[in-house]
Amino acid sequence: MAKIYKADKATAQIWRFMANTGIRRGEFAKAVRSDVRGRSIHIESTDEKRTKSGRWREVPLNASAKIALKGLGRESLSPYAADTLTHKFARVAALANVGGNLHILRHTFCSHMVMAGVPLRAVQVLAGHSSSAITERYAHLAPRKKKGAVDKINL
Repeated sequence: MAKIYKADKATAQIWRFMANTGIRRGEFAKAVRSDVRGRSIHIESTDEKRTKSGRWREVPLNASAKIALKGLGRESLSPYAADTLTHKFARVAALANVGGNLHILRHTFCSHMVMAGVPLRAVQVLAGHSSSAITERYAHLAPRKKKGAVDKINL
């Protein structure tokens, strides 16, 4: 991620926020400052701001997301429409000499959550996946904790 952030300082905080929240491009393009409530962002599904799943969710902001938030807009968090975000990210990724499209930020969020041992159900809720099957794609990244697992019970 460091290469992406360094490639274009003007958009670095956008990519940092998206990577640390798992927010979809359309959700971010429509997010406003009032969606940030306390230590979380509330991703709503309304007629004006439709989420892919049609549901709302709350995503806690980690330290990196909070830092990035300071560099985002005062009213609308994104100065760009969803398609513009996609094109800007493609340009930045090329400058950084890394592959992938804008969705890689969301994929990175889910992947790192699973690798950190976050339960798949929690990742599903945070990412707003409508089906556990979508989240299951990341299951192979989960740490192997079989050893000692049965030691947790003593029947």
